[in-house]
Amino acid sequence: MPYHRTWSMIRLLESKGAKPAGGGFFGRELAAVAQEGRCRILLSGAADTGLAAMVLGQTRPVGIEPEFVLIDRCETTVEQNRLFARSAGFALETHRADIRGCDCAPVQAVVAHSVLNFFDRSARQQVVDSWARSLKPGGRLLLSQRLLSEKDQPRGPRGIAEIGRRLSTIEKAAVAAHFPAAAVAELKTAVEALWGEPLHEDRTTYSDLADMLKQSNLTIVGSEQHHTGKSVSPLAAADSVQTIPRYEIVAVRM
Repeated sequence: MPYHRTWSMIRLLESKGAKPAGGGFFGRELAAVAQEGRCRILLSGAADTGLAAMVLGQTRPVGIEPEFVLIDRCETTVEQNRLFARSAGFALETHRADIRGCDCAPVQAVVAHSVLNFFDRSARQQVVDSWARSLKPGGRLLLSQRLLSEKDQPRGPRGIAEIGRRLSTIEKAAVAAHFPAAAVAELKTAVEALWGEPLHEDRTTYSDLADMLKQSNLTIVGSEQHHTGKSVSPLAAADSVQTIPRYEIVAVRM
């Protein structure tokens, strides 16, 4: 997939390797479900190693050792995380698969970050159903997701000025990191192709998500809204994402 080809490099060069938002939220909630210093966690989609690194950075300092189960449909992402696990020394079970067909042993927590809108509206209930199936009774779905309200307008396309500005940032960072000229040119071409693709317009609303969770017998026990324009997603349209709030949601399998 084009975004997997470029995702890691954009995050490294444009955002200086910043981890996904919500580290404190995930750390607190995982500490609540861990048992005897261990926690089996399903990472539902990852794009690169950022999500695992963020969770690891929150759990290990408080004495919790995560046991990750990663499900992603891209072999690049799966292999990146295998290499990271070997380097950082954590347990990792990998499945190259669509999350809708998840068939792993039950977990204490599902961690999902900005993943729902990668699926068509018709498939999103199946994703939530799969999360619910994966959880032990009493297990928690921990979700960080930008959600529209019914009054919000979908974001517009990336502007030419925005693309040019961001490409310039990436090019300068790559040159400063001593990338060969050919690699810089190849990266720019790949990133332009990625940003030339249409944005996800059929975005999930809060009421959409609440309905899907209810249908999957997941009960919302915590929900917090954050109004911030900061995003390290290589797919984000920086000029319009600031209008869409990010929610941190906890739902329990009863």
